[in-house]
Amino acid sequence: MSISHDEYLNLVKKCNQLNIDYYQNNQSSVTDKAYDQWYQKLKRYEEHHPLLIASDSPTQNVGTTPDSGFAQYEHKEHLLSLSNAFNLEDVEKFFERITKQTTHTNFNISIEPKIDGCAVSIIYENGKLKLAATRGNGKIGEVVTHNIKTIGSLPQRIPFLSPLEIRGEVYISTKNFEKMKSDFANPRNAASGALRQLDPKVTKERYLDIFIYGSSTSNLASHYDTIQWLASLNFPVIETKQLPNDLTIVKNEISKIQTTSYNVDIDGAVIKVDNKQLQHEMGTTSKAPKWAVAFKFPEEEVITTLEAVEFQVGRTGVITPVAHVTPVNVSGATVQRATLHNFDEINRLNIHVGDEIIIKRAGEVIPKIVGVSKSIGKIKIKVPTHCPSCGQDSIRKIEGQIAYQCINPQCPAQIKERIKHFCSKNAMGIDGLGDAIVDQLLTENKIKTVADLYKLTRNDLIHLERFGEKSTENLLSAIENSKTKPFTNILFGLGIPFIGEVSANIIANHFKNFSDLFNASEDQLLEIDQIGPKMANAITTTAQSESFKSLITELIEAGIKPMASKKAASTELTGKTFVITGTLSRPRTSIEALIKDHGGKVVKSVSKSLNYLVVGESAGSKLTKAQTLNEAGATITIINESTLIKDIVPS
Repeated sequence: MSISHDEYLNLVKKCNQLNIDYYQNNQSSVTDKAYDQWYQKLKRYEEHHPLLIASDSPTQNVGTTPDSGFAQYEHKEHLLSLSNAFNLEDVEKFFERITKQTTHTNFNISIEPKIDGCAVSIIYENGKLKLAATRGNGKIGEVVTHNIKTIGSLPQRIPFLSPLEIRGEVYISTKNFEKMKSDFANPRNAASGALRQLDPKVTKERYLDIFIYGSSTSNLASHYDTIQWLASLNFPVIETKQLPNDLTIVKNEISKIQTTSYNVDIDGAVIKVDNKQLQHEMGTTSKAPKWAVAFKFPEEEVITTLEAVEFQVGRTGVITPVAHVTPVNVSGATVQRATLHNFDEINRLNIHVGDEIIIKRAGEVIPKIVGVSKSIGKIKIKVPTHCPSCGQDSIRKIEGQIAYQCINPQCPAQIKERIKHFCSKNAMGIDGLGDAIVDQLLTENKIKTVADLYKLTRNDLIHLERFGEKSTENLLSAIENSKTKPFTNILFGLGIPFIGEVSANIIANHFKNFSDLFNASEDQLLEIDQIGPKMANAITTTAQSESFKSLITELIEAGIKPMASKKAASTELTGKTFVITGTLSRPRTSIEALIKDHGGKVVKSVSKSLNYLVVGESAGSKLTKAQTLNEAGATITIINESTLIKDIVPS
């Protein structure tokens, strides 16, 4: 159906506002499918009326204008978006366009999963990461270098000294999003918001990751060869396959990608002409390359009825609303539950129990509700005043977040989840203590806290369902063996808010036991590199809790003896403090370990009491501050990496 020019202009305005919501505000008020339908309608009008194309039409731009709160960066080569293919017929048309636009008949195609993330450009000079910027509007992006540097899988240094610009997609894995889904509608919104934080410490708490999908400065002959070369430089590259120019083979590969399970949201497959020279011949439009297309997986949407909402309580007490729906088939699976993420999402969608709702399942394990088909429900979904598990008037909004939490530490649901977490593989690793066994032990009142695990006897277990002599013996042995796990495992297992595996390991390298850690002040904790205010406050607040003190006492009395940290190679640097700044020839963690192995202490900030400032290349404000303090009478010794190793650290 054709539209009038006024309707076209309204559609331009609507799509532009949705782009601002998506790219700048990290929100999405409509489904991808709805946006794509409006965008295609707008595009069809422009194809029939090219002289009436609005200058601010989203077809003429990529993304949105960069935010004024960030420094701007002009991309040397525009960071374009991709044209979409919504079905296999569109893929066939793409192949037809290739044959029309070139005389080549013998060429390869590359294909890769399409990550639903945030596009960035990253520049390396002299083998060092120099700058990173968001896509922005494709021409000008926002400088997010400090935030990109929080991504652990991205190398800060590479064995290639010539200037290099790479393109990548920043994302949050499905596994890591589980830790924060009560605060965000989807992983892409969480990743986008994290990239655009002014404080890198906040960004680091979002567990960002990245896949590199290309380079604008590589001179290699094909896209596939470029990806392999980038992999050899230790970049985390997107899984790319090189295929012959055969439509049937390409369609089969699309099907494989669509049915493969990934630990990241995949919303399609990217199909490219592999030869760089052929890419150059085909060229680009103002918005997208002509030599590539993004096949968008169909988001199967079905209508069902919202029958009820269940409120689940997690390990930290966070309340997560889960929808119970009339059973319906979605993508070959019978769905009875769907995620609602959080109460902000419920209010945004204006959902009531009894409504006919739209749910979709596009790669997610649990489908999500994306809208209301018919607003016929009468029961408003409200934040519960009493905890659904313990029944107490203990629900509070978490300060600075959109989530709600049960603050009763004796809440049965929290106790169960804390025990499961404590026993998990990456914590205490107690084999044989799976979810079903923990549930049974709690039901039979054999345990109430993690400390009770160490009081279990043969008589407590042998009469329980699923237990015989051998399984009882094995479980008791596994519990006993866990008593000497490293301090980092125990710390992670205790489930202190904001303290994950990585931060637990960092903290355990600075404190050798419970007493040292829980007697540390918040300021002392903040001196540790990568430990932010939320983590420090969580540790000190938890340590002051009487119930937590009692738990630690019980664990110690039960025989918990964390494995001793590696003994220092010497004590020659005991009492000496070090700050490291600038870029070094080896990983900073290696230099820190060297100092600590000889009794030294690495701190984050420069003060007049500092002993040594170790300076690498591109040292900045810390060097300036040390020099200023020395002029005022301080005695900070400023050294380089070579001097540290040769003259300061004992050989």
